[in-house]
Amino acid sequence: MGAKKGRVPWNKGLTKETSERVRKISNKLKNKPKSKEHIDKIKKGLTGKKYPNHHMKNSEIAKKVSDKLKGIKKNYDVWNKGLKGWQCGDKNPNWKGGNPKYIRTFTPEYIKWRTTIFERDNYKCQMCNQIGNKLNSHHIFRVIDFPEFEFELWNGITLCLKCHQKTYFNEYKYALKFLAYTGDF
Repeated sequence: MGAKKGRVPWNKGLTKETSERVRKISNKLKNKPKSKEHIDKIKKGLTGKKYPNHHMKNSEIAKKVSDKLKGIKKNYDVWNKGLKGWQCGDKNPNWKGGNPKYIRTFTPEYIKWRTTIFERDNYKCQMCNQIGNKLNSHHIFRVIDFPEFEFELWNGITLCLKCHQKTYFNEYKYALKFLAYTGDF
């Protein structure tokens, strides 16, 4: 039984490190040997239970169960069986027209642009000033919308992973701020 409604349990917030009383009770219970009657009582309570340990320690039993389950066919179909491509590409309501040209590959031109951005910003996140760690070169204006600015140095800024994630779906909200950081605006 738990504490009555509105009452705080005596040991709330107490740990073995902070309370002598909790430490004594914990040590007493931990070191207490179980009698033969106690062990028999536990065994009796577990007999007839399907999974008394909730896991299988014996690899032979696990293998038998696995082999038996392999032969069983699932009696349900996949929900989208036969609907191949039913919401792919232009059939998807979120389709934005697509741009097969823009598939990011680490071309020498991109690597050069990225390295130049990092060097210009001294390998430091321009939002939180974190040096090193996981840095990303971020396009201020999205390449999918402005492919002509893809390798322009003024269109890049160094961000750490955390700050880069903040900009997701908010690119244009941060655009003026980033252009001010780069000093090209």
